[in-house]
Amino acid sequence: MYPRRILLQSVYTQLSTSSNIYSCPVKNHSIPSSLPLRAISSSLPFFALPEEEKLKYDIQKSANFKGYNALLSENTDPEGRGDLNEGFNIGWEALEGHESQTKENTWYDQSITMGGANVWPKGGEDMKEFRRAMLEY
Repeated sequence: MYPRRILLQSVYTQLSTSSNIYSCPVKNHSIPSSLPLRAISSSLPFFALPEEEKLKYDIQKSANFKGYNALLSENTDPEGRGDLNEGFNIGWEALEGHESQTKENTWYDQSITMGGANVWPKGGEDMKEFRRAMLEY
């Protein structure tokens, strides 16, 4: 077996058989450390909006599970009342001008799980930067 396949099999086994591992760090990747920070900081103006404004982009209104998750709207604990976090779910989408930015591509296919266009908040430059930073990340 090739070394890369051995590594992937090991990671898969650890993540799929342990009830204590929910995520794992990845080292030596090519993502600049500034990019996750930019993605987080660009999301702050959206999450600072009033609740009624954020709910315009509620994931429950999306046919493809994309958009805003309100506080307590998701529940990963069957005995819990909901998760104590807000979120914004997106799927892959080509950046403007990218050669794969066509409706014929798989990401736009509404018939597949998580397919179809993303839901993005309307607004000024801060909301445009939120979209750009998230897609670049």
